Amino acid sequence: MARLLAGQTAIVTGASKGIGRAIVRHLLEHGVNVVAVARNEYGLERLQEEMRVGKRLLAVACDIRDQLEVERLFEVATDRFGRLEIVVNNAGVGAFAPIEEIDAVMLDEILDTNLKAVFYMCRAAFGHMKRHGGGQIVNIAALLGLESEAHASAYCASKWGVMGLSEALHLEGRPFGIRVATVAPGPTQTEFAGSSSSTRHPALRPETVAEGVAYLLTQGDDIRMSQLVLR
Repeated sequence: MARLLAGQTAIVTGASKGIGRAIVRHLLEHGVNVVAVARNEYGLERLQEEMRVGKRLLAVACDIRDQLEVERLFEVATDRFGRLEIVVNNAGVGAFAPIEEIDAVMLDEILDTNLKAVFYMCRAAFGHMKRHGGGQIVNIAALLGLESEAHASAYCASKWGVMGLSEALHLEGRPFGIRVATVAPGPTQTEFAGSSSSTRHPALRPETVAEGVAYLLTQGDDIRMSQLVLR
């Protein structure tokens, strides 16, 4: 039997634009309370204005690369909504260039955002979900977390890392009622890594990725799906 999402609470990172914004909208339409997280405060303000759902949407400016800020995020979210049943780790950055052009600053930005921040969020989520009888985590990876291409070394490394992290947590979470899965989309119609959405055709719509997240979240207890690949 499919799960009902209405009345549950979700944290969504990278929520101010693109795929994250589409996920927020889709979950709100399913009756979920959403904690929308991003570094871009202006983008979060616009999100709140556009969604018009009152207290069901809480926007929180947070740098999830910082462990202390992640801890504060969960405190703020639980103060507002109590139990958190869902965490969607969507925030990500990309840089595509020959390896000689990927300097230490760029490498740290990619790995800290795409992998370490996901680890921090999952660790905090596990602590909360173990205390409250379980929950669901969906990590947004990428097709380049399963495949590779030239000039994507750092990005591929980060997304392959997310896939490995998610598969390990998929197993680790089972005894505690914590379901962990990944959505791995191909090119999507968003402005990502300096690429305009108008140049990314053919490509997935952000709404398609959001529907994929909802599909995973609504699966019954008899299904143990850990990966959803969208091409």
